[in-house]
Amino acid sequence: MLRDYPALRRWVETGDVLQSSLVRLMRALETLKVESPRHFLALSALQIRRELIDLVRKHFGPAGLGAHHESQLARESTHHAELSPVDPSHSPNTIASWCELHEKIGELPENEREAIDLLYFEGLTQKEAAALLGVSVRTIQRRRHSALLLHDEVANSWPEDDGS
Repeated sequence: MLRDYPALRRWVETGDVLQSSLVRLMRALETLKVESPRHFLALSALQIRRELIDLVRKHFGPAGLGAHHESQLARESTHHAELSPVDPSHSPNTIASWCELHEKIGELPENEREAIDLLYFEGLTQKEAAALLGVSVRTIQRRRHSALLLHDEVANSWPEDDGS
């Protein structure tokens, strides 16, 4: 997920997200009883989503460093590397939309959220997710498609940057 957002990757690495998510998961496990592997995976995906949302707020919120610095990534790791042009798709509006998307994933109906959690946050294949949930691969595909419509809704509802 971070690969698609180099502006955020400037401030955090995948390992940072993993470690913070695991700390959150450990804290949650201290107070909750895990009922099944399915419940454990849902809980871990929830912690990952929360960590990603908090990172965006921290780095791109009103007081965040990322909100006040332009991120340009070097194409090569040489002493005189050229800087790549700023990609407008990684503007604060897009990052905010990405944060909103993660918040809305948490609001999806349970069956759709569970499919997205397993496929995207846990990295399961459609076949593995279907087996875990006891449904057909086609059902997983339908739930995924329905949930992905949310992405289009969020992206299209976000106001365009008018330059002000």
